[in-house]
Amino acid sequence: MSPTTANTTRILSKFNSCLYNSPSGNKYNDDNPPTGVIDLALLRTLSWNGIPPSCRSHVWQVLIGYLPSNRSRQEQALARKRKEYVKERDSLADSNNHRESPEELASRRQIIVDLPRTAPGVPLFCDPLIRKSLEKILYVWACRHPGIGYVQGMSDLVTPVYSVVLGHYHDGQIQDVLTMDSNSLKNKDILEDVEADTYHCFTIILRGILDHYTVDQPGIQRMVWKLSELVRRVDEKLWDHLKSEGVEFLTFGMSWMNCLLMREISIKCVIRMWDTYLSEGDGSGTQVGFELFHVYFCTAFLCKFSEEVRGMEFGEIMGFLQDLPTNGWGDEEVGMLLSQAFVLSSLFADSDAHLNMAD
Repeated sequence: MSPTTANTTRILSKFNSCLYNSPSGNKYNDDNPPTGVIDLALLRTLSWNGIPPSCRSHVWQVLIGYLPSNRSRQEQALARKRKEYVKERDSLADSNNHRESPEELASRRQIIVDLPRTAPGVPLFCDPLIRKSLEKILYVWACRHPGIGYVQGMSDLVTPVYSVVLGHYHDGQIQDVLTMDSNSLKNKDILEDVEADTYHCFTIILRGILDHYTVDQPGIQRMVWKLSELVRRVDEKLWDHLKSEGVEFLTFGMSWMNCLLMREISIKCVIRMWDTYLSEGDGSGTQVGFELFHVYFCTAFLCKFSEEVRGMEFGEIMGFLQDLPTNGWGDEEVGMLLSQAFVLSSLFADSDAHLNMAD
């Protein structure tokens, strides 16, 4: 066994012990009923540096708070939540009992327009059956949140969750999942469960960042302002150059925050980022990872290209930022930026030199 394989096996054993109270990773059955409570603090610590693909879906659902930490309650909670989603989805589709409001119709139309433009190079999300599944998830969410409705960018954010949840049924191999279509599914009957689980996980993630999608998107604007301030502190030459060329942080920062870099980095890399985002904080919500830590990641991300950008003029900068050279990136590149983001968060979040990040 190579050192790399041995290390991978050791890491997986730690996750299995935490999730199932079994280093071998044997799932629950009649001979091995679920008992005890998952140590969430330990699970977050293990997950920060990346989650093994074979257990990622389970870990995400626990960290998000969709699955309870009490192992004996997980199956019951799953069954209940899935039924709740199906009931809500079907009631909205029943024209005899539900009259679609103008706002709901507007959401439906925008979702239908946005989905073909969502992850266009990923075969999974080009499949009509999968696309219809995403449409239902987003539409139910919009109807359940009438004060917000569907907002552009949400279709991007649902794809990593859907990929990971579906990956559970395909040994967690995300790259294989992303390149399949509905005809490649081992069992199409699983799509109803995938849809329900994705909806609930997506809902909980957005719950921590709802002001990113309300009128004027104050959460997004707050994040862009923080990004500008951080870059000014850690790379003043880059900040000065962007200002001298008339490049406003809002011109690229809005998309970076609204879509969480989904359009700049591959879904596979974003999933690795979210392993860490979900591990941040104390489990009380997703704002710490998906807002606060994401700003630090974006700072490290932009500063990585500092030398190239400082040699460009306005037009070149805008073109470069719209087509960043990240196609060949993998876990190593993302892991390095996550480490740099952690350093930045340590420097600025709780020190005397703390940035004045008041709203």
